[in-house]
Amino acid sequence: NANWKILKSMHPLLIESQNAVALFATGDMSKTNKAYWGAYAVSKAALKEMVTIYSEESNVRINLVEPEPSYTKFIAKAFPGKTEGDFKKPSEVSEIFVTSAIRSNIISGDTISYELTTSESDA
Repeated sequence: NANWKILKSMHPLLIESQNAVALFATGDMSKTNKAYWGAYAVSKAALKEMVTIYSEESNVRINLVEPEPSYTKFIAKAFPGKTEGDFKKPSEVSEIFVTSAIRSNIISGDTISYELTTSESDA
């Protein structure tokens, strides 16, 4: 709901800009059907549909960004057995958002995953 409200409120500015890019964060847990992750997975599935549909209905470049898992309050609560040392810091995985903004000139309505950007940079 918050993502839709943000997109709806920013829509007038996005369509006026010649180079607008909208990025929304997602997570790889949305791809799994794990017990107790239902609400999270459903919200991310809805976000993916919103991004896909908005991409087709507007000239705005919009994508989902799936950064590498990093240690956040959400992760600490969701995985109480994990420690900060098990994950990268958010600042260490933020580069994907810059890369995604640049790649949005090529693709729209898609998910840009850290797995894809990592494998491309290794090649």
